[in-house]
Amino acid sequence: MSDPAAPGDPASPDRGPVGVEQVERVLADFRQWLLAAPPNDDGRTETDDGRPPVDLFALIGQFTALRHEVNLQTKAARAAVEQNAEVLRQLADRDEEPEPEPADDDEVLRPAVKAVIDVADALALSHRQAEKLRDGAAAILKADAAHAARPGFFARLFGAAPAAPPPDLDALRKLAAGVADGYALSIRRVERLLPTWEVEAVRCTNEEFDPEMMEVVEVVADSGLPAGTVVEEVRPGYRWRGRLVRFAQVKVAR
Repeated sequence: MSDPAAPGDPASPDRGPVGVEQVERVLADFRQWLLAAPPNDDGRTETDDGRPPVDLFALIGQFTALRHEVNLQTKAARAAVEQNAEVLRQLADRDEEPEPEPADDDEVLRPAVKAVIDVADALALSHRQAEKLRDGAAAILKADAAHAARPGFFARLFGAAPAAPPPDLDALRKLAAGVADGYALSIRRVERLLPTWEVEAVRCTNEEFDPEMMEVVEVVADSGLPAGTVVEEVRPGYRWRGRLVRFAQVKVAR
C-alpha cells in the first residue's frame, strides 16, 4: 500500500490528475541528473557517497577462487599427515624387528680356508707328476748307460768308445728334477702357512681307520698290516679349528 501524498504535492488527489507537461518536466529533470553524474571506468555511475557499486560477478569469482585454493591446501595438508603417519609406522616396525646377528667368523673364513687347501692339493699333485717324470727319465738314462757299458762285438773288436746318453733325454731329466724341486719348495711354504690358519692335516698312514674323518677308496688284501689299518693316503684330509673340513681318502688293509 502506497503512502498518502503530501500536502501541496502535484500528485495529491486534491490537486487532480498529473498532466502531461508535469510528467515531461520530471523526466527532463531526471535526464539532466543522469547526464550530469560522472561515469566509472566500466560506464556505470557511482553511488550517492561516491563509491562504485558492488560487482557481484567479480565477488562470486573471488569466492570461487578462494574455495578452490582452500581445497588444494586441505588436500596438501592431508597428504602430508598421511605421509608422516606412514614414516612413523615404518620407524615403529623397524624398532620392533630384531637386529641381525653378526656373521660368524668361521662362515666368513671357510671359503678362504678351502681355497688354501685346494692350492696345497694342486701343488702336491703337480709335485708327484714331476717326480714321476724325473724318475722315468732317470730310469731310461740308467738303462741306456748299462747297455752302453756292455759294448757289442764290433765295439770290442775295434775298440769303440761307449755311447753318450741322448742329450734331449738328459735335459728332460734335469728339467723334471728342477720342476719337482720347485713344487717341493712351494709345498713346504703352504705347509708352513696352514698352521697360521689353524688348519691341520688328518693323520692317516699306519693309523686305524676312523670313519668320522676318512673315506675308503680301496681295500688292500695282502698288506701285512692288521685289518682296518690305513695302508696308503690317497688324498689328505684337513681339520680347521678342531672341525673336519674335508675327509681323507685312504686305502685300508683287509
